Amino acid sequence: AKSVEVASAAAKACKEKVAAERELEAVRHEMAEMRQREDLADRQRAEEDESQKLSLASLTTDKARVEGERDRHVAAEAAARGEGAQLTLEVSRLKGLLLHAEAKAENAEATAGTALAEARRAREEADAAAVRANAALATERAL
Repeated sequence: AKSVEVASAAAKACKEKVAAERELEAVRHEMAEMRQREDLADRQRAEEDESQKLSLASLTTDKARVEGERDRHVAAEAAARGEGAQLTLEVSRLKGLLLHAEAKAENAEATAGTALAEARRAREEADAAAVRANAALATERAL
């Protein structure tokens, strides 16, 4: 009877051992699946991180391009303003030259008018002197 109890206890222990081994195997299988899910999640996070880095790099590139365009436009506007200012200075310089030339022409015209008036006066004086000389000659001939 005692050997039956020992055998029965041994059989029960064997069954418990087999059940424990199966449970252990199930736990190991479950842990392996969990590791696979974690690995997959890690890969997905890494891919998402990489995608975000690429998006950020693309945005940074776009921002740099836009800022470069803006800087070129600002430089072009500044150049245009500079050219406008230079043209304004050139127009002012040319206006000054024109005013100077007009003043010279008016001065020359006034000088010519004065010279013409002096020439007329001198001619009139010469004519009067000729008339007086002719009168003197006529008086002398008459005597």
